[in-house]
Amino acid sequence: MQFILALLTVTAFLTSLVLLVVILLQEPKGGGLAAALGGSGMEAIGVNTGSVNKFTSWVATVWVLCCFLHAVLMGGGPSVTIDPTAGGDNAADTGGDGTGGGEALGGGGNEGDD
Repeated sequence: MQFILALLTVTAFLTSLVLLVVILLQEPKGGGLAAALGGSGMEAIGVNTGSVNKFTSWVATVWVLCCFLHAVLMGGGPSVTIDPTAGGDNAADTGGDGTGGGEALGGGGNEGDD
């Protein structure tokens, strides 16, 4: 399982580099986002796409699949368990002593001792 995850990680990394180079090599079509939404940029989606656009689509598809499969194979991620004996206050935020966790920021109750 670790080998598959490592292979997916390396593949996603390499395809991201190829995708970066291919996108930077493409010629600008002009018009920007407004033209693309207005329809004049739609020729990039139709049948007349160039080989660079098709290659970009294939590399992007491989990248997305690698990332998706990696996320699925990693599992649900870290789980949070709630301790029912911790009481009603939020012990994780307060550090367990009800002071609001100020000790971590240097405000441990010694404000007037200069």
